[in-house]
Amino acid sequence: MKLPGADSAFSVAGVISITNPHPTQPATFAVADVLPGDLDATVDCGSGATSVTVGAGATATCTYSATPTAFISGTNVATATMQTDAGPRSYTGEAAVSFDVNNPPTVIDNQVGINDTNAAFGGPVTTSTTFNREYTVDYGCQNVDFSQSTTVYQQRLNTVTVDKTVDASDTATVDLYCYRPTVTKTAQGAYGETYDWTLVKSADPARLDLFEGESQVVTYTIDAVKTLVSQADFVVSGGIAISNPNPARSLSLTSVVDQLNTGQTLPNNCAASVPAGQILNCSYGGSVTGVDATSVVTNTATITTVAGRAYASAPQSVDFGQVQP
Repeated sequence: MKLPGADSAFSVAGVISITNPHPTQPATFAVADVLPGDLDATVDCGSGATSVTVGAGATATCTYSATPTAFISGTNVATATMQTDAGPRSYTGEAAVSFDVNNPPTVIDNQVGINDTNAAFGGPVTTSTTFNREYTVDYGCQNVDFSQSTTVYQQRLNTVTVDKTVDASDTATVDLYCYRPTVTKTAQGAYGETYDWTLVKSADPARLDLFEGESQVVTYTIDAVKTLVSQADFVVSGGIAISNPNPARSLSLTSVVDQLNTGQTLPNNCAASVPAGQILNCSYGGSVTGVDATSVVTNTATITTVAGRAYASAPQSVDFGQVQP
């Protein structure tokens, strides 16, 4: 923003000419200069001296300068004083001085160059009026190295510079936080077994022929035979945990898929949104086809966000050979 101009750096400067009309004798003069308001000017007659010797019939010059603190107007009086046998003699010269249209000011920083470290600014701009420009920069989290972290912080520093007598600048920062969702899961298997039982009972001996007063022991034998008829109803189930590390925004999902390495997917009850800074716990499970009691399957949960990013859990194994039916 261009602020109203401020009057400053007032200065007055000029030349004092002293002529010695004597045809044969030089003369030495002490020189002083006084501006309106009794402001003493600085006189320099050479090497900072305030006196000058003027040769016979010659003219010498001294310069003077002053820095008033405000506008002045009036008469500027220069005085040259020489010592004579009769005492000091002073001679004066006058000139009008004022800050007006006939003495236009030197304008400082009326026009400046503006540049910005963002290329989207569009290059340097030169202006003599108040300047305003809006531009946009797209900051994203597309190519971020998260390593083992779920949060990465980046500070984007932007500086605008005004090219003037004393360069000025200002900065604006954007704090960019990138968050990576995570998915974890559990998995367990189950199945059922059906058995058939056969019962056989026998007696030995099966016939007794005894006389009166006799007895004989009979041994009975019972055989119960267990036969595996079938193994069926294989099931894989477990929990899915979806973590949203973003403390400010909910995580919107387009899908949550739980899939076996056989290609079969299992239904789940996961919601389509995870609140900011929270973990969504849900479950999945269903019947599994194409397996038996010796099979080992792996199971992975994958989420897809509205930004099109997919995140998968670590695979979980189910060994039906280790499952108690």
